[in-house]
Amino acid sequence: MPHFVKKSLFLALVLAPIACSKTDNADDVAIRVEVAKPVTRSERQEVQAVVDVADLPRRFLVETDLLEADIRIPDEVFVVAPILARRLVDEAEAALETAKQTAEAHRSLDPKTFHPHALRMSWQVTGAAGPLISLERFVYDFSGGAHPSFATHGVIYSTETQEGLSLSDLLINPNGAVNAHMDSILDVLVVQKMAAGVSPGAEDMVHGELSDVVTADMILSSAVSLVDATAPGKFGGYVVHFAPYEIGSFAEGAYHVTIPQSDFKAHIRSGFSGLFEGVPIAIDRPDSQ
Repeated sequence: MPHFVKKSLFLALVLAPIACSKTDNADDVAIRVEVAKPVTRSERQEVQAVVDVADLPRRFLVETDLLEADIRIPDEVFVVAPILARRLVDEAEAALETAKQTAEAHRSLDPKTFHPHALRMSWQVTGAAGPLISLERFVYDFSGGAHPSFATHGVIYSTETQEGLSLSDLLINPNGAVNAHMDSILDVLVVQKMAAGVSPGAEDMVHGELSDVVTADMILSSAVSLVDATAPGKFGGYVVHFAPYEIGSFAEGAYHVTIPQSDFKAHIRSGFSGLFEGVPIAIDRPDSQ
């Protein structure tokens, strides 16, 4: 089975924006869409909906001999950030179409050994403060081969501008700000590497290897997420996510490094600094070790 075909779905999901599209053609993939009951109130700040999201699906299920898929979007996003919710629904629909096309291509190449592909995609809200809401998107894709691909990516979204933000948008002199606490990032990764059984007793060697790979540019180009704090209505820090193979073997799994706001509070732009306080709250993730 060609290697480039196997990778097409996963790269489309986690490395590039998914085109917002719908298909009107009938096909053999029966999609069962469940619409959650209307949400009357969220514990977080509500905003005036500028789009009608009442009838948008919160979950997509596909169960066929070609593809098994389960995509979930939390109710809270439809209340707090309806425009973002519509975009996530568009992503989900496009992801299903991409998954179907990839599975069909694989089955046509080798129908005798073909096994149904699997796609799992879920978002969870990890923090909200002021006009900002942050989510993490977990994607699991099995399209043949020795093992599946999976990754977690963060989303930071402004309900004021209706746009996504990056870590660079929040910091003064982003490169200098991240370099100022790079040792903290590397130290956490070394501890996690040791816990995963990587080179026992060789912390200095692992630290040196990581310092060659994990740089400020790498962190700033990553899709980080923000997390709630022990202080109500505040962010406690940001999280950078490393997928399998990114800084280690597949057997090591994924790595998530949480940087407390106290490590970079002095570098936050004045328009956002009031949103950060307290200690970050731990997040339970599908790929947590």
